[in-house]
Amino acid sequence: MRAARSKALAPNWPTFAPPQWPNFTPPLTAARIGTAASWNARIKDVRANGLVSLVHATAERWFMAGFGTDYRETVEAILGSFATTSVDGYTGCCAALAEADFRGQLALIMHPLLAISGDDDPVCPPADLKAIADAVQNGHHLSLPGRHIVNLESASRFNAALKQFLQPSATPPKQQPESMS
Repeated sequence: MRAARSKALAPNWPTFAPPQWPNFTPPLTAARIGTAASWNARIKDVRANGLVSLVHATAERWFMAGFGTDYRETVEAILGSFATTSVDGYTGCCAALAEADFRGQLALIMHPLLAISGDDDPVCPPADLKAIADAVQNGHHLSLPGRHIVNLESASRFNAALKQFLQPSATPPKQQPESMS
């Protein structure tokens, strides 16, 4: 569950990033994800029932329905990895997320930042990524079609935006109309 720890640390990273990393892109995250109560309830549930009990709900949060049909093997592999994560590792990440709140530190981020969201992400909604972009000193927000794993659901657009933004002297990608997916 390195990803959960990375997500919790992502908003803090640019405050101490070295100058040779001039741009920063925190996709699919928030400065505060959920509440302590929701994470503590999740910890209790996972300790009692294991991660397999969360696979169906996780699939609904992470992927649009059509994506699971079109890319069944990919989705099954991701959910299989989720289901076999150690309970201690997962609940440790939940505990970290329960305490993580970086909203007060966002204004310290000076690096150009591109916050990428899935337009239908119930975990880290577009408003959360827009809030990050608005709170930092040089932030930009891009929302793409998809849910929490939008880097797969809109892979070509996600990768193109990331590549464009990470180029030296980059200009942020522009929000494209839905019809251009």
